[in-house]
Amino acid sequence: MDCNTVGERLSACLDGELPASEAEAVRQHLAACAACARQYRELEEVWQAVREITPVGPRQPLWPALEARVSRRPAPGMPLRSLLAWRPFAPLAGVALAAGLWIGAGVGKLLWQGSAAPAMAEPGSSNTDSAGYFGDIPPGTPAARILAVAQAPGEAGPGGRRP
Repeated sequence: MDCNTVGERLSACLDGELPASEAEAVRQHLAACAACARQYRELEEVWQAVREITPVGPRQPLWPALEARVSRRPAPGMPLRSLLAWRPFAPLAGVALAAGLWIGAGVGKLLWQGSAAPAMAEPGSSNTDSAGYFGDIPPGTPAARILAVAQAPGEAGPGGRRP
């Protein structure tokens, strides 16, 4: 048996979990190999130290304290202390809100100038041809009627409707 195989089986040998033939082969290797014998003694010392540890329980019974905390019910509404807890962060929240609005306005402007602007072009310009946006619309459908009204020349009448 080589050192790697013995090293993998040391713990099982120490616990008495190896078959008798394997345990005997490990013991023979330990008698001949000083490095593996030292590793076995170190492992044996660790296990002995673990066995000598006395279990420590909680200082006080744990369940009554947990039950008391769980059974406490908060007062209706939000307590004043909770409302005031965020006050140190108010300036930071204001800066974050302002930055978010600024970024949102910039993105909105980019989107408006990009793909949204041609759809909102003036009547009569070449950008009002919506067929390119929607593809083939079957005739007689509500979408086709709306598209026909949108592409019809003329001024909008009262209420924004075209004559």
